[in-house]
Amino acid sequence: MLSRRYTSAGDLRLLTMILPMDAGISPGARAVYARDYSADSMAVPLLPKFFASSARIGCAMAGRPIVFISSTLEDLKEHREQAGKAAEASGFAPSRMEYWSASGRPSLPECLKKVDEAEAVVVIVAHRYGWAPDDPSNPDAKSITWLECEHAWQSGKPVFAFLVDPKYNWPKELYENYRLVEGDDLPERKFNLLRKEVKRNEKKLQQFKQQLNRNLRRARRKSA
Repeated sequence: MLSRRYTSAGDLRLLTMILPMDAGISPGARAVYARDYSADSMAVPLLPKFFASSARIGCAMAGRPIVFISSTLEDLKEHREQAGKAAEASGFAPSRMEYWSASGRPSLPECLKKVDEAEAVVVIVAHRYGWAPDDPSNPDAKSITWLECEHAWQSGKPVFAFLVDPKYNWPKELYENYRLVEGDDLPERKFNLLRKEVKRNEKKLQQFKQQLNRNLRRARRKSA
């Protein structure tokens, strides 16, 4: 797993360095990584090694290997677009909800099936929690993004995480708690329910980010 701090959609163009089809990462790419990574977010080039050593590419599909792009949608549209372009430029076929869900929000089984079809997952995490499927299999109210990552981990697929830099001046309307501003005119009962949900989501979002970082450290130890 790879975790990186980013501030803008343009940063995701670095995926063209992170997702090469040939094994290894160029010294120039490593120099870029060293400049931008924090101590706990150093690049671990697991995906190139995975593709170089895996026979799954040839047997899994006739065309290009698939990279599943996971994130919240409305607040990260441009970031998802850049991630898709970068994946295509590196020889991958990006799988994004925008491509295969014309009828609105897909179901949880549909999302997990798309993860199954992919060779790896790229996840982008900012300051919105997103949709938490109301499903008996999700008693902890984990977001769909979190569930997609967990499904990939359980399947042995690499997960490459991009976490927004917490010091960056992110637009306030793209934070989870801005939903309270948007819902200010709701009846008191509904607003109280919304406030409870937002508080829960903020806590869950931090837990998700912590899990991403824990898995990163575990991946680094294994690759050492």
